[in-house]
Amino acid sequence: MSEWIKFTLSTENDFRTWFDMKLDGVVHMHTGDDGVEVDQHTSRYVGGDKRERVMWFGMSEPAVSESAEHVIQITVKEWEGDQLPTIKLDSIRLGDLDHIPSDTILTNSVTTWNVVTPELQVLINSGLPPEEGGIEDGDFVTEDLGDGVKEYYTSTWDGRELFGNGCWRLAFTTPYMNWFDTLHEEDDGITE
Repeated sequence: MSEWIKFTLSTENDFRTWFDMKLDGVVHMHTGDDGVEVDQHTSRYVGGDKRERVMWFGMSEPAVSESAEHVIQITVKEWEGDQLPTIKLDSIRLGDLDHIPSDTILTNSVTTWNVVTPELQVLINSGLPPEEGGIEDGDFVTEDLGDGVKEYYTSTWDGRELFGNGCWRLAFTTPYMNWFDTLHEEDDGITE
């Protein structure tokens, strides 16, 4: 049995930004035509000629059915030029249901982690809400999310934008279908 999760990212940037995707800190690999294992998301970028990017994450046995806690993490790895990218995580599809940041179903499961930079500090200090060019309320956290210890400004998925380096994290438990069914017992706010 396999379960697929779809992530839709977007940006207005004229330059490319690359990502990796990890499950529990491990980048998913596949074997290329030459027999060498490579990161399955090396060509995953958004920006420039690709303003929207869809990324799929597949889980198969035994991870789908074993009892455990997991985190899928999408991390900004690099970008072209000197300007910091601004990228949004617009939706997450679980099964055949699309979820958007204003849905309450994933509020406790998705977090946004922006690496604290001088530019981000200006946004935080502005006190402006996101719709006026500011940033969602959040907390300062120092943690190692796989790229060394860094200071992050973390918020819920309502603060879905990354400003430069950072990541989104989707926390869930397995068996996957138990987690999915529990989330959707009350389906208010789902976009189908």
